[in-house]
Amino acid sequence: MSTLMDPSGVLEAGPPPDALDRNKQLSSQEQRSPPQAASRICHLTAYRLNCIAVLLLAFLLAPAMPVHANPAAGAESEPADVVTVQDTTLRGRVVRLGPDGIQFTTIYGKGKLSISYDAIERVVTQGSYRILYGDEEEEARGRLLGIEDAHLLVGEDRNSAERIPVKDIVSGVSAQTYDESFMTRLRTNYRHWSGSLDLGLNFERGAVDKDKIAVGLDVERRKKPTRFALSFRYAFETEQKREGPELTTKDELSAFLLGEYDLWGDWYLFGLPAVDRDVPRRINIRTYPSAGIGYRLIDTKTGLFQIQGGFGYVFEDFEIFGTNSYASGSIGAEGRYRFGHGIVLDGRLLYYPGIPNPRDEWLFRWEANLTIPLVDPLALRFRINQVNDNNPSPDVGSNKWTTTLGLAVRF
Repeated sequence: MSTLMDPSGVLEAGPPPDALDRNKQLSSQEQRSPPQAASRICHLTAYRLNCIAVLLLAFLLAPAMPVHANPAAGAESEPADVVTVQDTTLRGRVVRLGPDGIQFTTIYGKGKLSISYDAIERVVTQGSYRILYGDEEEEARGRLLGIEDAHLLVGEDRNSAERIPVKDIVSGVSAQTYDESFMTRLRTNYRHWSGSLDLGLNFERGAVDKDKIAVGLDVERRKKPTRFALSFRYAFETEQKREGPELTTKDELSAFLLGEYDLWGDWYLFGLPAVDRDVPRRINIRTYPSAGIGYRLIDTKTGLFQIQGGFGYVFEDFEIFGTNSYASGSIGAEGRYRFGHGIVLDGRLLYYPGIPNPRDEWLFRWEANLTIPLVDPLALRFRINQVNDNNPSPDVGSNKWTTTLGLAVRF
């Protein structure tokens, strides 16, 4: 979320002297200068809207506020978890369990260690953990009491402990963290889902009044053999000079829903309905569904890169110039890379060459996003987007380039 607060909208505290006479003078002045009175009302409205935006941001961040101290930070006063690796015993806290191993924070420093199950010779925790395992994602609760014969022992004592094959572990978190943290419950219960929400507000009052709102939503669900990804962007902006008409300088929408189904190996089928709208560029509506087959060149926890090809259909409704439609090919690529500390770089490319005239009919667009986490779940996001098409309006042109910088709430 982003807001721009106009300092002139801030009211001075405390009653001024001769309040009655001053109010009379102000009232008289406003009667003599209606535009100034209207401007004052606009200042107050912008100020109140910015206050609402700040309250909304606080509401979105409230679920992420910690409800108890960091376990590793209190290791000096509380008994620590113990993990032994290559005859070296580490003390701290088990933060999370995953398919490949555990994340562990030590009492000796900051940061998380990723330790594979194969390397763990001994593990004993003081608190209980909630662990999901198996194809049906069954649940087990209890202390971690060790690893024997590639099985994790979970329970209150070794004799009655449940034995879970480490290869079947899906995820695991502290039972206390799960019970007390809304965000942890959300991410655990909907672990196949991920998403982010962007909301930007900008109100400017001066020689030129500007009002802008921008909304973005990205949601992805991935559970083999399927993957779904939804992307939605909308921006609206008006501009008005003093004693001039109000102009709409931005009214644009972009949305798509990607569906994938794994075939064999790294091959998959895909379907991609998509829609655009950009009133300043005289595009009332544009739809361009496509379908085909794709291949994942890289598909790991840190990286994804895939290419796809097929056929599509483009329908366009232009202001003044009427409608246009054509069959097309469909060429696309998508990539994502997760750096350390939660930094993510991702991008997407789509190209629809017209059939049989790719020089006269085409649609090309790409975007790249760099997301840098700030305070969970808040992140800074920088986006670059380019659209190139066969726009028939000579005063608009075929190319549009946009860059944005704002805040996003990730979930």
